[in-house]
Amino acid sequence: MTVGTLVQNFGIKVVEFTCIDLEASVASTSLETCAKEATEKAVDAFQLLMAGGRRFTSKKESSHGLKTGLSRKDELYNNLIDDFKTKGLDFPKGTEAVEGSYIVQCKSVHLVLCNALWYITNHHTTINDAAARYKDVLPVPPAFENYDGYNDVKRKKIKMTQMSARELESHSQALYSLLMKPVVSSTAKWLDGKKEIEQLAECLGSYNKYLEKKNSDSLNIQNRTEPARTIDKHATLETRMGSPFGVNDKYELLNKAVISEGVNSYVVFDETVHLERPFKTPDEKYKYFKKLQLSVPVDLIKFCPGGSLEATVCIRQVTPNRSEPQILTDGARFLQNVRPVLGEIHTRLQRMSFKSKIANIATISPAISDFIYTHLTLDKSAAENPVTRERLRLIFSGQTGLVKDLIELNPGRPNNKFDSFFNVLSGIVEEVTSADDRRHGEAHMSQFISLDEMIQQAKSQCPEGTAVPSKSLVRLQFAPKNPFTKIATTFTSKLNVQYKIQKRQLRVAHPDEHFCNAQFRYMKECAIENKEKVKLLFCDDKAKVPFGNPGALLSTGVRGKKTIVPVTSTLSALDHDMQSSGSLTPSVYLDCQIPDSPVSSFVRGQVGRWMSKSQTKAS
Repeated sequence: MTVGTLVQNFGIKVVEFTCIDLEASVASTSLETCAKEATEKAVDAFQLLMAGGRRFTSKKESSHGLKTGLSRKDELYNNLIDDFKTKGLDFPKGTEAVEGSYIVQCKSVHLVLCNALWYITNHHTTINDAAARYKDVLPVPPAFENYDGYNDVKRKKIKMTQMSARELESHSQALYSLLMKPVVSSTAKWLDGKKEIEQLAECLGSYNKYLEKKNSDSLNIQNRTEPARTIDKHATLETRMGSPFGVNDKYELLNKAVISEGVNSYVVFDETVHLERPFKTPDEKYKYFKKLQLSVPVDLIKFCPGGSLEATVCIRQVTPNRSEPQILTDGARFLQNVRPVLGEIHTRLQRMSFKSKIANIATISPAISDFIYTHLTLDKSAAENPVTRERLRLIFSGQTGLVKDLIELNPGRPNNKFDSFFNVLSGIVEEVTSADDRRHGEAHMSQFISLDEMIQQAKSQCPEGTAVPSKSLVRLQFAPKNPFTKIATTFTSKLNVQYKIQKRQLRVAHPDEHFCNAQFRYMKECAIENKEKVKLLFCDDKAKVPFGNPGALLSTGVRGKKTIVPVTSTLSALDHDMQSSGSLTPSVYLDCQIPDSPVSSFVRGQVGRWMSKSQTKAS
């Protein structure tokens, strides 16, 4: 225990030292020397006792996984040690191995202060920007501002990770735990360092609360039945008079576009078309529309749907000298005409409600239902699959000639060395696909056991001397799973075959299957409406377990299952086909916790063990 700990925690003012079992000469000489130096230099007793009893944490000389040099995180660690030495934040000798490594790196190699600084090393600007906009968010303390940019994600060619509220809370609480250590109050310099660590902990904690609030607000918006920003409430209309003294050069392209459209048409502003160069900063765009004045009077409609989307600006030429009622009437008509262009960001609940209604009518893939919803509404939310959305748009507009499979870009090998082999193999594949008309596209058992067997079967039907390609080349002649992905360019689709996984269950189609699915859905909705009054149970019958005469071990028919037995014993049982007297079918009943919404999962949670081992044997 250090002297500082005694003074701070126990209020000790006098310490008496008794030296025993020491070499008298060495002890007396040492004590006399120390006393003489203390008298000559006028050092007080507390400083004498603590002299030479503190030191700094050593730096790292190597990094795990690197032969030479240090990782960027270890460089941050060493810079933090230098910062500690500059500020005089040392540790007592007796506790340096514990306290010192806990302040910068704890026993389990989990960093505390260093790990917190590493986590936000690329996000100082993000935190400081949020602190400038919101009073409840605190900026990064000045003492730790130089620990920014250590993790160079561009050099590593990886995507920068976003901060998590849970991780920030973890680092914040770890920093608060440091403030409870006695060493942070042992000296006057440590009291200043304690304030800096406390500021960093408060900074991470405030940004954590900011992220939690943003997440809560986002969830509330997504659960609404209407968009957060609608065209009727948030679109703005402005009227600008024509300039009698000419048009500024920066408005010349826009002025020509508006005049060419005429009075009854409008122009959607586009930086790449109506400007000589796009805006560099948001203030340029603001000043451009603030001082906008064309040679003719115009109406401007601005609408920002929210999120990361920018405001859409529509401009229309109008007749001069209109009355105030005429201006309002023209503005309302103008707004109705440009509604398809403006668009809104619909909530997740709106889209899910539409898709659930479609699912009650027919089975449609999510991409198609998403496209139908976007086409019928003003939704401009980000597409789940932009490439698929654009392809569906082209098909919907009738431009099917623009939709191409990427496999057409792969011409195959430039010579015809293996053409004879592939012609024979193609004939074998054609025979397999047309062998049974009753399959309806379902194969109950694969014709080819492996790729080697497929090549050998084709080789046996080829003339002698026919060149046989390798397995990898034959594999590249298959049809790709998705012909629209980038990897599809490596396939040629000369062979109309694919690798597929066999389905575990073979179900026969029934004309009432959709009715049964809808009825099951209505049952779940009814359970939600009467949640407090009903109990929902699901039953599942497992595999049949055969049993024989008492005392006779019976095989279940499962082969290849290994069991632990003595070396000198033989694992044997009666045949299940001949010696079984009957079978038991165990059933599992799941007590479902009914959710609050029909779109939520009914099967979440863990399955508990209902019977102990002794109860299972007795049963």
